[in-house]
Amino acid sequence: MNIAIRLYNATTLANGEHPLVLRISHKGKRKYLPLGVTCPASLWNFKLNRPTKDHDYKEWIEFIMASTLKRYKDEYRAMVAANKPISPEALVRILDESGERTMFFNKLSDKMVHNVVERMVNKPS
Repeated sequence: MNIAIRLYNATTLANGEHPLVLRISHKGKRKYLPLGVTCPASLWNFKLNRPTKDHDYKEWIEFIMASTLKRYKDEYRAMVAANKPISPEALVRILDESGERTMFFNKLSDKMVHNVVERMVNKPS
């Protein structure tokens, strides 16, 4: 199973940016889950699959990417250890049924808002 985050440039939003999606693929089946984060293609390094160093929110986006990948890869390892049937849909379903996916993204968004506000307050004039 391959779990990765990609800039989904097949879709362009009204503001000209593209959404970041979690791509889960296994034996030819793919599942895409939007992360709720967007990035302009000009600020994305497609070779490294990361935001460029010029992106204002590079650390924030990389934090979201790392947290999301860790959560899904940990759940995948748990599925393998428990000998559960493996498919992209099964992985997403397990996280949805347990409510962990929703709780994870809610906690993540709370952390992000707190970090952004903290950076704005502590920003040197």
